[in-house]
Amino acid sequence: MPDIWHLAAPPWEGDLFVAGEFERTAHVWSLGRRTPVAVVDTVFDPGGRRLALVTGDTPVVVAGAWARHGVCGYSLTGEPLWEDRTQSHVQDVTALAHGRVAVGHARGPARVLDGSTGAEVRSLRGVSGVHALTPTVSLLESSAHYRLADTELEPLGRRIELRSFAVLAAAASAEHVAVAEAGGPLRILDLDGTERAAYAVPGGHVVSVAHDRATGTWRAVTRVERQDEVDHRHVRLSDDGEVLDEHPLGDVFDATWLRDGGALVLSSGIGLVVLDGHTKDARLLATP
Repeated sequence: MPDIWHLAAPPWEGDLFVAGEFERTAHVWSLGRRTPVAVVDTVFDPGGRRLALVTGDTPVVVAGAWARHGVCGYSLTGEPLWEDRTQSHVQDVTALAHGRVAVGHARGPARVLDGSTGAEVRSLRGVSGVHALTPTVSLLESSAHYRLADTELEPLGRRIELRSFAVLAAAASAEHVAVAEAGGPLRILDLDGTERAAYAVPGGHVVSVAHDRATGTWRAVTRVERQDEVDHRHVRLSDDGEVLDEHPLGDVFDATWLRDGGALVLSSGIGLVVLDGHTKDARLLATP
């Protein structure tokens, strides 16, 4: 199998995820069957988060491009379903619940589209990107702050100041939200925005995070760069930011979460692997 550089799935999805090569080609995988179920030629190009899988009865691969094409939707047969060229410079594409997808651009507001038709559902004024946390809660990011939002992407609670230039990842439990900023700590907040704890990665930061509903803990992938080496680790945390478990992951290109934080899928130097629950031994799905 070719090298996989991009991974995406809604964290509440139980089986399907999309695995992208460096550009264009997207493989849709079934975690339960441990096999790809579709290969789709798309417009997505490297940079940002420009590949998503809208799950449900009829899954749709949604891909964005920076320079041209805008954003497009594809069936799992590879058939193009729709194309939206109204805006280029797509920065991120995020699958939402109820068959919708959020598209963030380098300029202008993020938009919510119908995943099946590409029709615009709404524009999100002042929002540059959306992070889907649960089927009913998302995080809206702007250049200076972020805030939680409900199913319809209406803001909840107060604005929370952004301490760096971007949110890298975010996740939510029933009582808290965890937010990883570029170059900063993983902040664990109450739903009203009050900071409960912070977990700092010396010399690095958290690049991916999920809440493992089965154990009630947070799971994170950290990245530290040391001269010519890059170290990735899996860390499990309590709501108070206490490290409960930690172990190395080796080279990691990208990561995504399924099964409400119970399954971590990694694209790595040895191939496509999955790390379930408390186990430290990754299951190999495919080799390069």
